[in-house]
Amino acid sequence: MGRLAEESVERFARTQHTASGILIDIEGERAGVSWNAHMTHVHDDETLFTVGGRFDAEVRYTPDGWRFTRMAVRPVWTQGRPPVVE
Repeated sequence: MGRLAEESVERFARTQHTASGILIDIEGERAGVSWNAHMTHVHDDETLFTVGGRFDAEVRYTPDGWRFTRMAVRPVWTQGRPPVVE
């Protein structure tokens, strides 16, 4: 996990992400990947922050297998209190 992703999930006591509608478009050693996501985050006070959105990513085949080279999330809806970013 990249440092930015680690910093994002460290803001919460727990998180759970589920994915559906996964699409993969392979072109040689590169591929475009996209999926729907439902992300539930639990604050330290046990309240929830929930997000529904769409991920878009690019991956590349390496000697160690497929690896992400780019990933972006587009939130479609949220519910609850987002984390405080300092």
